[in-house]
Amino acid sequence: SGSVMLFVDHDRSAGKQPGRFIRARSVLRDCPAVRQVITMEEEGSGTDVSMAKLFAEGTPLHQKEPRKFEERIGTLRIDDPCCFIYTSGTTGAPKGVMLTHGNLAFEARALTTLQVLRPDDAVMLFLPLAHSFAQDVKAAWVGLGYRMIFAQSTDTLLADIGETSPTILPAVPRIFEKIYNAVVSGG
Repeated sequence: SGSVMLFVDHDRSAGKQPGRFIRARSVLRDCPAVRQVITMEEEGSGTDVSMAKLFAEGTPLHQKEPRKFEERIGTLRIDDPCCFIYTSGTTGAPKGVMLTHGNLAFEARALTTLQVLRPDDAVMLFLPLAHSFAQDVKAAWVGLGYRMIFAQSTDTLLADIGETSPTILPAVPRIFEKIYNAVVSGG
């Protein structure tokens, strides 16, 4: 993708896999364009920078040049890449799918026009952000400003729903089947 920054949430292991920092660092030598790793939840070490530090460094820069962000946004074109989503590689080598700003803007407009999602909704998102539908929901969120609720995990989904009372749950049919079965069985 030619990315120059890599954002990593945490370094907790995922079952048999090591944490994300460890996995990211193990492939960085194959990614010469990456200049910096930004850590979302933990303090950075070495060349890594924590999100908290990035915000702290960015605040005085923003105060000095408050229009800089808008100027950068103004240079974007609708056909510029916005994000890359990678397939899992279950049927071959993983492939990167490029979504442009125009792709996501179209999806956000469509969801808004159809009133599938409205500003007064509370949307529970548990789909991984690497899923194209999750990116559509996120794009509509940016445009509409509804309350976005991120589930802790699929294992806690029912408890998360009970705690936050979302009005919309974007999902695939199998999830609704599981919820129905849990309700019917009293679980």
